[in-house]
Amino acid sequence: MNIPILIAVLTVYFAVMLAIGWVGSKRVGGDFDKMINADKSTTVLMFMGAATGAHIGNGFVVGGAADGAANGISGAWYGIVCALSYVLIVVFFNKRIYEKGFISLADFLRDRYNNDLTAILFILSTIIGLIGNIGVQLMAGKAMFEALGINGTVGVIILTVIVLLYSAMSGLWGAYMTSAVQIGVITVGLIFTTIVLLVNGAADTISGAFSAGQLPQTFFTPLPGGIKPVLLMFIPISTAVIADQCTVQRINSCKDYSTTVKGWVYSILMMLPLALMPAFIGMYGAAKFGAAGNAAFFTVVINSLPAILGAIMMAAVLAAIMSTIDSFMVAISTMALHDVYRGMINPKADPKKLTHWDHIVSIVTAVIALIIALVATNIIGMLCSVTAFIGAGCFVPFVGGLYWKKGTAKGAIAASIVGMIAMVLHWLGIIVLPLGEVGGAVCSLVAYIVVSLATQKDNAAAGA
Repeated sequence: MNIPILIAVLTVYFAVMLAIGWVGSKRVGGDFDKMINADKSTTVLMFMGAATGAHIGNGFVVGGAADGAANGISGAWYGIVCALSYVLIVVFFNKRIYEKGFISLADFLRDRYNNDLTAILFILSTIIGLIGNIGVQLMAGKAMFEALGINGTVGVIILTVIVLLYSAMSGLWGAYMTSAVQIGVITVGLIFTTIVLLVNGAADTISGAFSAGQLPQTFFTPLPGGIKPVLLMFIPISTAVIADQCTVQRINSCKDYSTTVKGWVYSILMMLPLALMPAFIGMYGAAKFGAAGNAAFFTVVINSLPAILGAIMMAAVLAAIMSTIDSFMVAISTMALHDVYRGMINPKADPKKLTHWDHIVSIVTAVIALIIALVATNIIGMLCSVTAFIGAGCFVPFVGGLYWKKGTAKGAIAASIVGMIAMVLHWLGIIVLPLGEVGGAVCSLVAYIVVSLATQKDNAAAGA
């Protein structure tokens, strides 16, 4: 890897991100409400950047390559599942969420159940999950810097500071605009990398290593474990995405409904073919270099690509990380300040004071996420865990509130508490959920139905 070229590319990239943040600060800076709803001006391109960026983080790119190196073509399933989760939103949820018009999912829960505790539990589970997800994103940055011989801790701190700066300046509008640029970098990088590897005989290298018995016999099997492992990945990811603050915020920051539909559809069409590319890169890394784990992606980039393309791919990794982190930070600030502080503590809070507190919330979030990044190791495993936790605590109360009139506030509270406790006990090994991390959402559903049916008198108070 040519370090001077890499530094030049990253310098230009970071400068563009900060420039977008500065432009955004002139548009929405200082106005907290505009910072959390993008001034209701999200376009299709901005929507695509945010929607694809929410998934095409290190799990999609670095984690996908790691799974490709370990499992072959089936390593693409994480990316495919991410795209398919958006199909559910388009078909079943997008219109209802847009019609409700809430910028915060907690606002919907409070309105639907006429109860603050339902919103508080959602906020608690979501903030925990999103901070964990940010930590997972930063893991890939750490791995990249270490692959280049740079101190991983120092590198990931610099990366976090850059995200904090442009996110603080321009809020959701800046997050979406930078995500659009970042996804462009990721897409171009993955496509050109795949082409270069194919031209240089990557397919023959993989085939030769497979024939020589150097790769697992299931390397070219799309479903080596059958459909069950895919479903056990699809369900928690889908439940978390559907009941996600970022999803609600994205939909209701659009200028009109057609923008949301186009944004989802184009994002799905973009993500499906891209999901195959990191897995292919990982497969080549395993065949050519014996690469494994999170290092598989970087091994290929450093050893098999021209200097300028390698530098662009390193920038693409950072783009993948940053495009995920920035929206999460805005979502966390929205819940902490819009939902909790202004919604429950000080309804007349000064918008300028909220902007100041927004910076503090983001800094605290970043510090906690950095600690997670320094101690965790498995990217896909961590991503599945945090999405399962969000889904267990949030999915059933939200979807039940949308579709089941008999759902009550006590049912929603029970669902959140039971789902989160079930996941924690499962992780600690105290109980073993039959469906693994899907089991948390199942326990939540059972609690919601049973308690709601037992407390039907609450429906009147809930306005159902």
